[in-house]
Amino acid sequence: MKRLSVVLLLLGLAGCYYPSKLEARRACARWENQEKELSQVKYIKTETADWVHLPAVNENNTITARYCEDDNNTKKFVGYENYAIQNETWENKEDKKGEWKAIKNFRY
Repeated sequence: MKRLSVVLLLLGLAGCYYPSKLEARRACARWENQEKELSQVKYIKTETADWVHLPAVNENNTITARYCEDDNNTKKFVGYENYAIQNETWENKEDKKGEWKAIKNFRY
């Protein structure tokens, strides 16, 4: 029983690797599509730096709660999430927009 626990712990620490970049991208996209979105939140691009990452803005200019970004240097897709959007507490005010946090890695 102890051996099984050690093996499972090591597998968890090693993380999951996908056989190809395409598989990792697909897995990240599946994770990204499970998110909520506030359909009333419209992103308007300004000339000043904005907190919103462009990948989090979909084709309808709706801000989504999750997005994936390819990190070629470490060979992984990083899944980011904004809890203010997930929890539907997002407001278009400086202290109410939440922040993007890396939540999940999809290594390839």
